Amino acid sequence: EISACLVGSEMCIRDSYNAVMRVTGATGNTTTIARQCIERHNSVDLAGSIVTISLRAYSSVAGRKLAVKVSYAPTTADVFTGAVMAHYTEFTLTSSYQLYSATFNMPSAAVYGLVVELFYLNLGTAYIDVTNVQLEPGPLTTPFERTSLANALVACERYFHRLIMPVFALSKMSPASTSADVGGHVLFPTTMRGTPVVTLTTPVAGLSV
Repeated sequence: EISACLVGSEMCIRDSYNAVMRVTGATGNTTTIARQCIERHNSVDLAGSIVTISLRAYSSVAGRKLAVKVSYAPTTADVFTGAVMAHYTEFTLTSSYQLYSATFNMPSAAVYGLVVELFYLNLGTAYIDVTNVQLEPGPLTTPFERTSLANALVACERYFHRLIMPVFALSKMSPASTSADVGGHVLFPTTMRGTPVVTLTTPVAGLSV
């Protein structure tokens, strides 16, 4: 399974559309799955509405099949164990880029997060390129939405932020004791997704957080 495709990795190439994920099969290969989880915060507004999923794809051997499955977390936000299927469809690919789409009703219970899975079926030694996967509200396929690098950075900083040589405000110290406590505050560049967990990237003897 492939959980993500990072631009610049061996899984990605570039074409006229955008970053492309290429999956190459092997003799005896029956199914390869690429999975992307979409947290509740970014998908709850789709629950109980008509939605469309679209992508561009082609196969090095015409006739190969690509299936798309959309599921939702059953009871707890962003916990996808036992995800419930909302939609499944199969596309028969050609040897040139085509736009493929499917429209369906997203269940009203899909309020805890979504999972989009691509199933590469019976690839054999062929390969399939996929790009511009988009899940959106409404019955129509709209042009692929590209995000600026600045907006992408802000979105990423909700999940991870690295401090280089942070400055702490001194609150108290006990120089006469064997230990010292230093307190302070850190300003994050944006509102974090959840309560941050602090990790020292370069551990220092006797220092903990």
